[in-house]
Amino acid sequence: MMQSLPRFAVLALTLALLAGVSVGRAQDQAVDKVKEPGEKAKFERLIYNLQRGSAKDIAKILSTQFKGSTAIEALPESFGNCLLIYGPAGEVAELQKLLGTIDRKPQTILVEIIFAEIPPKKDEAGKDKDKDGAPKTDKPVKELELEQFTGPAPAVLANIRALSIQGRITNLRRARLTVVENMQSTMSLTENKPLVTGVTTTATGLVSRNISYHPVGEQAKLTARVQADKKIDLELENAISRLEADPAVPLGKDEKGEPIMATVVVNSRFTSKLSLTSGNAVAADNVAKTAKGEGVRSRVIVTAKIIDPNAAPASEDTAPTDGPRTPFGRPRRERQPRPVPPPPPAASQQ
Repeated sequence: MMQSLPRFAVLALTLALLAGVSVGRAQDQAVDKVKEPGEKAKFERLIYNLQRGSAKDIAKILSTQFKGSTAIEALPESFGNCLLIYGPAGEVAELQKLLGTIDRKPQTILVEIIFAEIPPKKDEAGKDKDKDGAPKTDKPVKELELEQFTGPAPAVLANIRALSIQGRITNLRRARLTVVENMQSTMSLTENKPLVTGVTTTATGLVSRNISYHPVGEQAKLTARVQADKKIDLELENAISRLEADPAVPLGKDEKGEPIMATVVVNSRFTSKLSLTSGNAVAADNVAKTAKGEGVRSRVIVTAKIIDPNAAPASEDTAPTDGPRTPFGRPRRERQPRPVPPPPPAASQQ
């Protein structure tokens, strides 16, 4: 029969057969759209080329999430590290977006953590006077809300600087670290401080204190996750320790007859889940009990920014710290070169 057809007819039939075969395309492109007979929903077939991870492992995980609606299979290794997806158009688009989040290199994030303590609330005396010359009623100090430490990082750092100068927040500690998303990182701002463990009084009345050193400060465990909309979710575990005198445990008396109280270590632990946009800051609050049973408020301010590997390094903005030096806490002074003295004048020839 083929011999009875003209040559142009054979060529046309061959081209028609070739046009009906679908060829796989690159990642993130639907290669074949099929509409099932009698079905109103549109079905799509997609070949997704994975850059990271095993196609078999990812297909097994995703099949449990889209069970019964979308078919997800790993192609043989001879075809590369690819997934073959077939299902309703809406679920295929959702799955494609999910794969775009999973199948990418982990991003690095610059995280800055600032620990601060809020002193007990006091009323500030009014400077204005009434007609009789007496001072007016004291004005209550406004409570520091979390919203004051939320927003763009430069504005929040400027607010922290102003509040520190006013004495509204004290004992500032600052640390900056670079983390990889989905991996837990730890940081520590501790120092050894002396604590009194006992008192020895001689027959002549000399008093000596037994001193030991204990590490106190702040520690944190941080895990950052970047969402598809570039939002950063943070899981923060904080541990704060401080030294305080225990009023219930006197160890002895000093030379003046004043009681010497035992020094105890007060620990506070709390966990926070925070969410922010890259380049912004958020805050978490915590109230810890002291040795006297009083509450001490601690505030943790966190800023996070996704690092662009192609961007130029930005200038650092420093916040005040009234504690010991912390990593990246203070700018480093560069040594200035010594001036070179001018050469002596040449001797004139007679």
